[in-house]
Amino acid sequence: MKIFVNNEEVIFDGDGTSGEKISELMKTIRGKNLIILETKIDGVVTREDILELLKINQIGQVEVTVTNQHNLIIEGLDTALDYLPVLQKGLEEIAGLFQEGREGEGIALFLEAHTGLDWLEHILRGSRIYFQSSNRDLGVQFAEVAEGYNEKLTELTKAWENRDYVLIADLLEYELAPFIEEIMPLINKVMEAENHKGE
Repeated sequence: MKIFVNNEEVIFDGDGTSGEKISELMKTIRGKNLIILETKIDGVVTREDILELLKINQIGQVEVTVTNQHNLIIEGLDTALDYLPVLQKGLEEIAGLFQEGREGEGIALFLEAHTGLDWLEHILRGSRIYFQSSNRDLGVQFAEVAEGYNEKLTELTKAWENRDYVLIADLLEYELAPFIEEIMPLINKVMEAENHKGE
């Protein structure tokens, strides 16, 4: 069995079993505090936990893509700079549909936007955790932002459960869309600092 990490073959000492090689790989990944982004078994992406691979007998090749927490957070925030204005516009559009009484269209778009709202929650939570240990001031700022966002999401969830489309429209238009605009300077600040590191 061949094992690749970030497209580079990993050579193990000795002729260990596949299970021993995967266990050693996991120990190395954990020891370096890396995060597994993707695993492929014989060229096919799998969602299985890498330790579950120990149960598969006929594996020719394992490919693992990993990154560290810093890179994951920075990539997420960089993506946010492009994606959040699109999400903001979408939330405003959904609010407009609900306000016009076009609930069916609003619901369909809301279900799509929900993925983006959930993604943003993960980005904010991850940023809060990361920056609390690496940059206290940013950690505090992200903690406040994440807490405010979670309160808005809780309200939105309650409105959704009650099928209160008027409240949903108000929350999207007057709470969440402006919130996205308000957090953009914080994200820009982080990305500018990150870009200056390379200079």
